[in-house]
Amino acid sequence: MSSSHFLDPYVLYLVGKNKSILDLGCGIGKWGFLLKEGYQEPKMIVGADLWLPYLRRAKSHNIYDDLVLSDVRKLPFRNKCFQVALGCEVIEHMVVREGFNMINEAERVATEKVIVSTPNVKDTIELQAKALESWEKTHGPDDPFQLHKSIWKASGLKKLGFKVYGIGFRGMSRFHPVWLMIGLSPAALLMPQLGAFLLAEKKLKV
Repeated sequence: MSSSHFLDPYVLYLVGKNKSILDLGCGIGKWGFLLKEGYQEPKMIVGADLWLPYLRRAKSHNIYDDLVLSDVRKLPFRNKCFQVALGCEVIEHMVVREGFNMINEAERVATEKVIVSTPNVKDTIELQAKALESWEKTHGPDDPFQLHKSIWKASGLKKLGFKVYGIGFRGMSRFHPVWLMIGLSPAALLMPQLGAFLLAEKKLKV
């Protein structure tokens, strides 16, 4: 899945260096590329996605050590085979129960930490569906899994054991200057409910 560039440095920092990584909902390979080119020097990075056209594009870039056509709610990997499970802009594309399944699977296959991100939005699911329908009428059909089906809050992620950060600043739009969002970002880090995106990290007990 796609994600905001405002997340990039924070995600790379949380992932850390020299890790084996599972990229959940890898899409065309944004995080694989950034992790390889951002001096993270991963030991291994595997991408998993349910949309075959994305995997084909990711494979053409020769970024990942392996790519797997897989439902992130039921991963085909043995327990504790990656150090980090990363799922950026994925859980909002599932209903809440399925999002819990993805998080549980991520925790099952990871040894050190699970990292997820999601938009911090107030919109109803119905409004998001209408926005996607409007976009598809203009641009043509795309990945059928792109529809947003759930809204996640910082409080809910904290209850699942995550430390949550706000990234960017909610209410900013493309018409606002970038310097303003950057200037307001430190407040969102401390008060994630203010962030345009939620970035959550859960360190796992060995």
